[in-house]
Amino acid sequence: FFGGSSFASSPFGDPGGVSVFVVPTGQGLEVATEGQGILFSAFNDAQLSTAQKKFGTASLLLDGTNDYVESTSNINLSSTNFTVDLWIRPTSVSGYKGLWETGTSTKLSAYLLGSTVYWVVGGSTIISNSVTVNANECTMLSFEREGSNHRIYKNGTLDDTGFTGNRPDDGPFNVGENTFGDFNGYIDEVRVSDIARYTGTSFTEPTNPFVADTSTLVLLHF
Repeated sequence: FFGGSSFASSPFGDPGGVSVFVVPTGQGLEVATEGQGILFSAFNDAQLSTAQKKFGTASLLLDGTNDYVESTSNINLSSTNFTVDLWIRPTSVSGYKGLWETGTSTKLSAYLLGSTVYWVVGGSTIISNSVTVNANECTMLSFEREGSNHRIYKNGTLDDTGFTGNRPDDGPFNVGENTFGDFNGYIDEVRVSDIARYTGTSFTEPTNPFVADTSTLVLLHF
């Protein structure tokens, strides 16, 4: 999170294709990158808020009505292993709330239905009934694919697994809204990696912001 209200060009070095820079503009925000980085755009009332955060001074605040952040170019997770990490703090746990989505025609989506985390690809459920979150509580969720194995970790502990060969097609990456609904609450520290980072039964939940490495496709500190 950087405190300026606008910028003509980023004062930071080339992140090597990783999206890392977030700058507030009025009630919205801009996410910008240098070099070959991926550009993200914020829509409607998506904004940075200092009321809640996991790291730094702010997080992404979404009001549950068509607010989201989306890449302006595709992020292809159709063939590679991958991991999506993020922290969420939902204002409530009722109804449908989109967490993230990628793909164009065949989409890979994660969302809440009530307090339960769902993960689907092409409309078919991968994981549906074990992982739960609480309202007004910060929870780290990690979604991992290794071959046809799919895993959801909650606060560093493997919470549920699924198996499918189905995969999304190439498409943009969306945070906070998808086919199933709009998220209402706070999201922080979103990372997309092109490897399965964990593979086991647990890992130590980070106590500091992520640092980009060669496997990081997207890193949004918010």
